[in-house]
Amino acid sequence: MKCKVYTTTKKSSFLIVPSETKICDLPQSIQNQVASTNPWKEIDLDPSKPLIALDPKEALKNIGAKGYHMQGTQILFDEIV
Repeated sequence: MKCKVYTTTKKSSFLIVPSETKICDLPQSIQNQVASTNPWKEIDLDPSKPLIALDPKEALKNIGAKGYHMQGTQILFDEIV
């Protein structure tokens, strides 16, 4: 599935929607989080192709259920003793 990725006002979060989806068709609470109406990038979500920091199966499941997927990134540090 061809998708557009948008940056959000939340640090390290991205909104992923099918390419044909218009931001104005999303729930207002999601629209308010979009930092720019210009997509950051376009990707092809394929459940058989793993991506770094994104589970395509989960993203496609959310898109099917809600029409969008919100992806947050997180960096974890282990304490070295």
